[in-house]
Amino acid sequence: MEFTKQPLERCFAMLDMDENKDWLLTTDNHIIEISPKNGKYYEMKEMQELLNDYYEFCNLSEKHLFVGMDDGQAKSQKTNRNGALFLRGRYNLMNDCVWGECLIVQQKHIR
Repeated sequence: MEFTKQPLERCFAMLDMDENKDWLLTTDNHIIEISPKNGKYYEMKEMQELLNDYYEFCNLSEKHLFVGMDDGQAKSQKTNRNGALFLRGRYNLMNDCVWGECLIVQQKHIR
């Protein structure tokens, strides 16, 4: 199934986020600027700590990745309103839901 992509800039603007930074979107509706501890890229353990679990990637663009909790719904995580809004805005999805914490990160920060 092919989804209609909306401009990524619109998604960042919708949540008042700078697209040149990395973000943690929490289940309690906080949007927190983050950066790799070593200044270059996120270590696996660091991402697990940010998300409280294992994670999976969704490619947003050549520059950005969406990183979410692997199987958050089955693990009884709370829904993530801002994460869902971001993905719905990007892919024009109406019924998609995000469970648990999620990240919007620049691909250059992932090895």
